[in-house]
Amino acid sequence: MIRSIHMTQPAGHMHPRKLYTSLCECADARERATSGLAFMREACGAEEGFLLLWRGGELVLAASSTGHDAPSAIMARAREQWDWESDTQRDCDATLTIDASKLVSVPETPRWEGAHGERYEPRFLGIYRDSAWVPVGMAVLRISQSGPLQPIRRAYIDAICNAMLDSGDVSAS
Repeated sequence: MIRSIHMTQPAGHMHPRKLYTSLCECADARERATSGLAFMREACGAEEGFLLLWRGGELVLAASSTGHDAPSAIMARAREQWDWESDTQRDCDATLTIDASKLVSVPETPRWEGAHGERYEPRFLGIYRDSAWVPVGMAVLRISQSGPLQPIRRAYIDAICNAMLDSGDVSAS
């Protein structure tokens, strides 16, 4: 169970294979989603967050750190961002060629503002399997007042995605 690992060891020190194994050992999809979200929150330094998974052709709330539903404005922005990411991701990672001489800056991660001024940042969850892009979901993390979210290594995102796919929480098709 991931919760016990979080209490004794910082997220940055857990190996991605251990994260994958811990997620796969969760009792059910709900516990896996909650544990995956808890890991992402801790690793990124987020105050709270929501984990949305792609199920049945729809982006749905799978876990919330507060136990409440995601605000409707945040869900609307997440679905809008999901549509954009889903349309561009297939070509982006596999075939995009960048002319380094024209590269001025790296695009900023989108940030969303909630109804009460709180700030959120989405983290897209997807992975290549058998040379095909498989969208898994999205974490929407609340940015703390003390500063921006920390980056998370791709190996951790892959471990979370693989655990969700291998456990049948989302489908690769």
